[in-house]
Amino acid sequence: MLLSRLFRSDRASRPVDLDGLATLELPASFHLDETPEQQLPPARRLRRQPYLQHPVSAEQLTYYLPSHDSYGFGGRKVPLLLRVTFYADDVPLADAPDRAYFHAIARQDYYHDGQREAVYARARPVGEGLYFTEEAATSPGWFSVKAYHEQHLILTDPARRVRLFLSADDRELSRPEAEKLLRQALRSLRREPAALARHFDYLRHFLQHEAALKAANVQANLLRFNCQLAEANLPPLRAVALYEPGRLVDVGDYFYGVNERQEVQFFARLGTSRLPQPATSPYFTANSFLGRYLASFNQQAILQQGVPAGHDGRWRAGVSEPLWFPPEDIAAFDLVELLREADESRRQAQRQPGFVAAGRSAPVYWDLSRAESNQNRAAPGQPADYRHAGLTYGAVTETHFTLHYVGTRTAAGQPPQLVFTLEIFDSSPRYRAVAADAQYHAVDAAQGGQLDLTVAGTRYRVRVEPPAQGHLTVEPL
Repeated sequence: MLLSRLFRSDRASRPVDLDGLATLELPASFHLDETPEQQLPPARRLRRQPYLQHPVSAEQLTYYLPSHDSYGFGGRKVPLLLRVTFYADDVPLADAPDRAYFHAIARQDYYHDGQREAVYARARPVGEGLYFTEEAATSPGWFSVKAYHEQHLILTDPARRVRLFLSADDRELSRPEAEKLLRQALRSLRREPAALARHFDYLRHFLQHEAALKAANVQANLLRFNCQLAEANLPPLRAVALYEPGRLVDVGDYFYGVNERQEVQFFARLGTSRLPQPATSPYFTANSFLGRYLASFNQQAILQQGVPAGHDGRWRAGVSEPLWFPPEDIAAFDLVELLREADESRRQAQRQPGFVAAGRSAPVYWDLSRAESNQNRAAPGQPADYRHAGLTYGAVTETHFTLHYVGTRTAAGQPPQLVFTLEIFDSSPRYRAVAADAQYHAVDAAQGGQLDLTVAGTRYRVRVEPPAQGHLTVEPL
């Protein structure tokens, strides 16, 4: 094929400089990735504001060198892409690339999306330091669909602390030509050990500074919000560390805390009404750039407590920037404004037919579960881990039920409790709001305990182990 002639051994090549850290010889069509990020000088790339920085690693550095782009019915493609990864001297490096490497490559989302991680992981040894895998693919043509293979070759040199990863469309390069190109590139590679050592040493100091700055931002932003809560005579949020989410407070009228993305969420309960649609806006105007944020299943489970049958809850919601952002970036999330909007909305809701006000209560502190929202099938009599997903019992075509672990709640003067929701589904499922019509059950958090349930006339006993074990067993009585 015409394009494959670009890579014959007699084709002209040129040296490629990788920011002074290394050089290598490649065919003239290869070039450094022309992204805005790569166009920045290395010093500027590293010294940008830490809270806006893309993830960086103090152990490895990958350069992306595409050949030519191909544009067709599927959009932009990169049929030939070389990735060059350098490793710090103290990082173990074997011939076989591990899953962490494939994960880091797939996460970059350069032409290959995250689903390719499993494809990469199937690579098998085919030569000295060389691993290979391929997958069938198709592309639309003018008159028919064209079939081809995507080849992935990974060549590692532990002595020189480098790994080369070539992805090649077999319409561009044959397997022998791809391996020849990869080995020639490795032979031509000239590292600058002192420059690489300085790079990784700087990155380690930079990441330590970044973590310290983010941790300080978390504490400063939390202190600011707690001062606003104190002025409004509301309970403070408990301290959280960097990236430690899930701590919320429920005081009846208000439900607020730190969500899984370490943003401050604030819900104002306005009451309940028989109207099917709210007559007031469900969101505060002081939302972050993330826009309208929906409550998670666990948050909805808490908000739905105490809603009378036939009523819908009324509340307004807002979300700040993440706590590790600088204080000036989340200053717009102002509690005074949130409370003012909540009062206006509450006065509007009170005029709705069948309105019931939300009762004020003593503070209840929550540590919400970080379980995924998907559901797992579970068998009666067999222990299942409740910490990772909802557990569904019974045949789907018949009455079945799901137990969801909400988290740990601590009310004034009471020991911490593990809280679960029970959702019952009959043989003719109908749409219901998440957590609506759910039953709530609790056991002692330190000791665990048992729950007695009745579903479709059948009684069940549920044994719950404390979080250290995390097991839940359902048995019919």
